[in-house]
Amino acid sequence: MLLPLLLSSCFTLTLWGFEPNDERDPNTGSEETFFTYDEETEWSWGLFGLRVLGTPFTLALDGLTCPVQAFLFFDDEDC
Repeated sequence: MLLPLLLSSCFTLTLWGFEPNDERDPNTGSEETFFTYDEETEWSWGLFGLRVLGTPFTLALDGLTCPVQAFLFFDDEDC
């Protein structure tokens, strides 16, 4: 049951209506990406069912691409 919370990444969040936003920290100048809910996401019972059925596939895709995402977005300036 906790798997969607642990592996929630770009594909799963996009499926459920979230979109990535980039924001630059004014103090450090580093850029951070976070997901915010898109208020214009369409909802219906059919779309909800498709999202539920698609979630295992997006979780698997997130799990497979997690190392690549970590490599691309890893910021070693703090080390």
